[in-house]
Formats: sequence, structure tokens, C-alpha cells
Amino acid sequence: MGLADELAVWRLRAEAALLRRLNAGHGFADPKLPGQVFVRDEAARARLGRSKLEPRDTHKKQAAEVAEALAAAEARAAAAPGPLGALASRLQLDAGARAVLGA
Repeated sequence: MGLADELAVWRLRAEAALLRRLNAGHGFADPKLPGQVFVRDEAARARLGRSKLEPRDTHKKQAAEVAEALAAAEARAAAAPGPLGALASRLQLDAGARAVLGA
């Protein structure tokens, strides 16, 4: 596996994050509005979004496709570590440090 495969994993993770945001109803108006603040916590999101009429789950199909592609890319990355994986192993980095190295 090369660096291109590792970069594909990161690109898919970013795309998945954007789709989560769109499925939560954010991103369809001015991002500076208080109602457009993205909160990852489900309970907080439910409290903040009670009175707003925003489209939800508009990108479910795309999110499922990206999730499948991401799972396949991560499996390829785990099976044959590339240059970043070799460097992380050599430096004995934990999972958090590996993520920072990949970013």
C-alpha cells in the first residue's frame, strides 16, 4: 500500500464527516447563524434543534456508500501498512499519535 491509499482513507473520512453534518440538517443556510452550529452530541443536538425546521437525512444513500468505501479502504490500509504505518510502528506511536501523523 502506498501513500495514495492512506490519503484516500483520510479523504473518505473527511467526506463522511461532511455527510454526517448534512444529514444532521446543517449546511443549508448561512454557517454564521446560531442554528447552523454543528454539535456532535446527540442529546445537545436534540435540545438545540427542537424548534428549527431543517432538512434531515438528505444524504443517507451517499453516507452509506462512503461508509462502505471507507471500511474497504481502512481494511486495505490495515492489511498492508504503507510508509506512514511503517514510520508509526518504528516510532511505537499509539492510535492517537498515528492519527496526528496521518493528518
